[in-house]
Amino acid sequence: MQTNTNTALICRNVTVSGRRTSIRMEQVMWTALTDICRSEEQSINEIISMIDEKRGETNLTAAIRVFLICYYRDGLAVQGMRFGGVAEDSDFDMMAEPATGQEFPCGALVSAALESVGPARITVGAETD
Repeated sequence: MQTNTNTALICRNVTVSGRRTSIRMEQVMWTALTDICRSEEQSINEIISMIDEKRGETNLTAAIRVFLICYYRDGLAVQGMRFGGVAEDSDFDMMAEPATGQEFPCGALVSAALESVGPARITVGAETD
C-alpha cells in the first residue's frame, strides 16, 4: 500500500513561547504555514507562538489548522471585495484594529485568523493589570 505524501504526518521541532516542542501536521499544512510566514515576514516559531497564546484549551495542532484555514479564507474574502466578488460568512474586517492592549506584529489577515483561534490564553500565575 502506497502512502499519500499529502496526508502523511510530518513531525517538526519548533520553539513555542520559549519552549521546544514537536508538532505533527501534513506536508500541505507545513507548506501553507511557511508561505504565510514568508508573506508576513515572521518565523514559524513566531506565528506558532502567537497561535499558542490565543488557543485556550484547544490542541495546538488543531489551533494551527484553524488559523491556516481562516487566514486563507479571509484572504479570499479580501480578494473578493477587491474584485467585486462576494465572500459569505467572513468576520474579516480590513480596517479593524487589534483589540486594546493587543499588538500583533503582522498583517490584518494574521490578526483576523488569530481571533478565530480564540481569546488570549490565561497563564496560571501570570500578572494581570
